[in-house]
Amino acid sequence: MTSLQSHPLHTIGVVSLLVAASVEFVARGPVRIEHSQSWNDFISPYIQSRVWIHGEDPYRSENLVRFWPAGTTMPDFVRRESADNRLVELRGIPSPYPPTSFVLFAPLALLPWKAALWIWIGVSVVAIAAMLLAVASVARIGLCTLPGFWFLALCLGLAPLHTGLATANPAIVGVALAAVSLWFADRGQNAISGLLIAGSICLKPPIGVCFLFFYLVGRRWKIVATACGVSALIGLVAVGRMSGVPWFSSYEAVTKYMFAVGSIDDFTTANPIWFQMVNLQGPVFVITHDAEMAKLTALIVGIALLIAWTGLKLSPTRGVGDLLAVSALSVVSLVPGYHRLYDASLLILPIAWALSFKKEIVSAKTFLTISLILPFLIPGAVLLSQISDRLRIGQQTLFGRWWKAIVIGHETWCLLLLGLLLLYEMSGSGLYKTSDSEAH
Repeated sequence: MTSLQSHPLHTIGVVSLLVAASVEFVARGPVRIEHSQSWNDFISPYIQSRVWIHGEDPYRSENLVRFWPAGTTMPDFVRRESADNRLVELRGIPSPYPPTSFVLFAPLALLPWKAALWIWIGVSVVAIAAMLLAVASVARIGLCTLPGFWFLALCLGLAPLHTGLATANPAIVGVALAAVSLWFADRGQNAISGLLIAGSICLKPPIGVCFLFFYLVGRRWKIVATACGVSALIGLVAVGRMSGVPWFSSYEAVTKYMFAVGSIDDFTTANPIWFQMVNLQGPVFVITHDAEMAKLTALIVGIALLIAWTGLKLSPTRGVGDLLAVSALSVVSLVPGYHRLYDASLLILPIAWALSFKKEIVSAKTFLTISLILPFLIPGAVLLSQISDRLRIGQQTLFGRWWKAIVIGHETWCLLLLGLLLLYEMSGSGLYKTSDSEAH
């Protein structure tokens, strides 16, 4: 434990980092979308929502081609690959977004493509700003203080946020809605918090359900009831619009193709970009060469972590603060199931927790937490994979296998270690006891 003083050089250094992170955020986030206006992660839900509005099946590739936005050049491969499901396998579209998301995207789907895209980018940027303000407030971090500068610099430097913005992926807004719900819950505005959780569930179920479970274990019944009720209502609207359409079988087929061996969401090395996922199955498969073993290992680890978290959260003697608890759950939730890099935007929560202590204290837990998050400030897995290709490090050798599993898959291991660290802190036997500032 050392003293943190506002030394002028320290302040100048942190402000410089904040400026650099802000420039990087803009350059690697919104600016990059300029080069991918006709092909990004928003194009699929946008078109699928247009199909849904017309009461047709949004999970059929043929409909994706039929409803392609006018005035926008369709890439040659779209029509070519839509005939035999390769569009799903190689590109991930049409995407298996839940029908509820189409209800939320419907207002944008009524607009021309470019207008809808830039409005969505604007919504995403505003959502990130709201998320940072909300989480800093919950953590009692003043943004104009030294810890506040650190918080903003680390968050704006997160590669998952950059990737999410650059690809216009809806996950960023899904994470932001869930994070902002913490601010309203912290102030007892449970109905609004529940509405935000419902929005997160409808856009990105794995993220929204994670926060719903947090409130469920925390016995925040009004939040849970509101979130479930609103989600169910939106679900009825979504399914009702497709009445008489065999959309569910199409949804199952799309999901099957996307996770098939060698497809875009396959965690095995048959998928050349397997390392862009942060769940545990990928590195375990590289070690074992057994897909079923990788699934089972991730499932067992995930269940064990979830049971441990639930027990610690329910323990009447622990007094675990909400910020620590939700940080631990968010990180733990990324380990067992499918999650791509942009879902790791949830790391803003442990960053806030680590910086939420009294400013004169720099503890070991702060250092360890931030250290395990630092690898996410660069797109390390992509860079390491390119280095591996240049050096021709093959997986068939023992060195190559462990290089891929440990070095290229380092982000997954960092998340696992971070989850264990946060659970250790929740146990009350951590490096330091929970501070008064996070007991609310």
